[in-house]
Amino acid sequence: MMVKAYTKIDTAAYQVSYEVLAQRNKQILSLIFFGLVTSFLFFGQFNVQWFATESIAAAVEMTESSEYKLNGGIWWSLLSVLLFSIPIVPLCSAFVILTYRDKDVTDEWIQKTNGLLMSIPTTIIWALVWLVCMPFTWGLLPWGEWSVNWWKIFPFGFGLIWLGGLPMIAVSSQFSKTLRNPEFNYDNAKPAESATVSPPAPISQPTIELHEAVEHKPITFSVHNRPSGNDAWVGVYPVGSNNHDHGERWKYLRDFGTATPTLPAQPPGDYSIRVFPDGGYNMIAEHKFSIQKHNPAVDKIQSAFKQTAKSGTDFWSSALDKQ
Repeated sequence: MMVKAYTKIDTAAYQVSYEVLAQRNKQILSLIFFGLVTSFLFFGQFNVQWFATESIAAAVEMTESSEYKLNGGIWWSLLSVLLFSIPIVPLCSAFVILTYRDKDVTDEWIQKTNGLLMSIPTTIIWALVWLVCMPFTWGLLPWGEWSVNWWKIFPFGFGLIWLGGLPMIAVSSQFSKTLRNPEFNYDNAKPAESATVSPPAPISQPTIELHEAVEHKPITFSVHNRPSGNDAWVGVYPVGSNNHDHGERWKYLRDFGTATPTLPAQPPGDYSIRVFPDGGYNMIAEHKFSIQKHNPAVDKIQSAFKQTAKSGTDFWSSALDKQ
């Protein structure tokens, strides 16, 4: 059995916000209201259609006349198109907004669509100038007796049609194509570019150097690359104990000044020296060590061994010097 796979489309990503939707609804109502009011005034009160009827009557009169007679009434067609576009373009604009009323289209696409719509009346006027008004005025329309008017095919058919009609066809075609292919913000969203961030300069971490840790004696050590905070502190802990369990075994590093830091003596066991930077418990350095149990007998043996070794070294050094 064949199973068809469908791509799931996130339709919500293409929907506009409620605020923009409400704004577009107001635009639609305003354009419709303006178009209807101006239509009533222009066609009902001012009778602007008179210009269109006069231009049509002039064209009919010149076309049906047996002899060519110049009639300036044909030029009223330009004014009629201009006046007709005042109420009609807002109504068409309202219809265009209806096509994308709830869609999250780009501002560039809206501006392009509106620009093409506003350009259509201009291209119609341009076409009337070169396809109707000028040919009627110059007597270049290619109709009438063929034996007399055949040559008019060349300037009209191969020149004026392209000059006057091509812009209107191109703009109308582009407007239709643009309206049928909206551009959405969701589709045109660019992936975020990774910002080039320079790595921070390496900061030397504190290190701990143990000098002496024996039973019944203070623990001496050094902290290299001390933290800069005034509340940085150091403590000695039994290995495995919590940072909060410092008891009285801690001091601020500022208290040592330039002297060698010391911490209280501790009984034999496993310990660690820990450094904290800011008065809190965020440890930034640790050094583990052991304190051995003090044995006097062992100390005597070690002292005697060291003395014997020193005496032997001195004897052989003197013997070599005499030679």
